[in-house]
Amino acid sequence: MGAPSLRINGRWLLAGPDGGTESGLDRSIIRLQQGSQRLMRAFVRSSGILLSILLLLLVSAPAQAAVVITFYSRDFGASFPHAFFTLRGSLDANGAPVDISYGFTAVSVSPAILLGSVKGKVENPADSVVAASYSHASATISDQEYGKVLAVVEKWRTKAGRSYNLNSANCVHFVAEVARAIGMDAPDMPGLMKKPRSFLQRIADRNRMWIAERHAGSSAAVAH
Repeated sequence: MGAPSLRINGRWLLAGPDGGTESGLDRSIIRLQQGSQRLMRAFVRSSGILLSILLLLLVSAPAQAAVVITFYSRDFGASFPHAFFTLRGSLDANGAPVDISYGFTAVSVSPAILLGSVKGKVENPADSVVAASYSHASATISDQEYGKVLAVVEKWRTKAGRSYNLNSANCVHFVAEVARAIGMDAPDMPGLMKKPRSFLQRIADRNRMWIAERHAGSSAAVAH
């Protein structure tokens, strides 16, 4: 049964909830207002859901991956190698973490290294060694360049026979080949190939622009 109504002066009035009367026009306005309120509440709810989804995506999105290579030297002493590098960060392809260091040295450090070739090995300098060494340059490298670095490491690791030679295949020659593999200008420099710090600083200076383009998130990518 519909709401009671009566006609006064040609207008149909409907009985309101308080016993009064309201016209059809008034009731239409009320319905529009109520509909607008419902739409506003639905909009607020949907906006809240969209905002929550957006925040979730921002929180869960992985940071951009990158591997940073840093070249080091250390003062001469009984511990070898005196030139090496570190790789730290994560791969772009799968986010796999990378945290390793590589250097090349003689298997047995003895006066024999002064006389000719001896057995060599790729070594992983410990964090304590890295912390006590001098950083010359850092640069961000791609996954492809990272693969090239590992290829050089494997080449030196698997060299047969007496692979270490103080004059032609020492720790400086090793890091120089790695630097060239990633596109750095790093030729062998007569007079510096047995001077790790001087050689690496020269390489850092020669590649200042290249390093700046791969700043590795640091304002001090090139040491002085």
